[in-house]
Amino acid sequence: MNEYRTIRKYAESKIEIEKSAFIGEVYPITDEKEIDDRLKETRTKYPDASHYVYAYTVGRNQLVQKFSDDGEPSGTGGMPILEIFKYKQLENVLAIVVRYYGGTKLGTGGLKRAYSRAALEAIDQSGIKVLTMCRLVRVLCPYTHWGKVQYELESNQILIENIDYQEDVFITLAIPLDKITSFKDWINGLTASQVMIEEKNKSYREVKKD
Repeated sequence: MNEYRTIRKYAESKIEIEKSAFIGEVYPITDEKEIDDRLKETRTKYPDASHYVYAYTVGRNQLVQKFSDDGEPSGTGGMPILEIFKYKQLENVLAIVVRYYGGTKLGTGGLKRAYSRAALEAIDQSGIKVLTMCRLVRVLCPYTHWGKVQYELESNQILIENIDYQEDVFITLAIPLDKITSFKDWINGLTASQVMIEEKNKSYREVKKD
């Protein structure tokens, strides 16, 4: 598959259960190197917390999966969060749940529910997006065709990355890999083959679905 699901942005949640406060934070990530920095930031932000439970997955198809219960009973913190990632099919995401112990033990079931709920509410606050592998395509378009091309690009919700007005118009577009051939046929037909098309690098982008 040339697409994957991840969270849209950083978000947080706060819940209280039996006088224990649980603060959930979620981050979109692309590299394991980011994990330590995020954990340090959270520990600095909440220095007196009793636990900093986390889970993350990095790489396509959840290639890397790791979690920590940070002193909570085994399997009550990080693993339930990781299961949420699997259930929602999320990739490249880190969740940290901070706990301030309120003096009442919640039991293993209660802990699982609390950590899961804090992470899930943070994910809901963030929202989910689908990223599709695209080919960046640079199109040289004469001004005589630009009005029609611009209208059709916008009408068809084709992702425009950049427009550069020079002697001709240079447009950079993000085209899903499986639509490259049909896009070329389409824009050549639209302009009587008066455009020049240059394929650039590949990158993941959020694109509109048909």
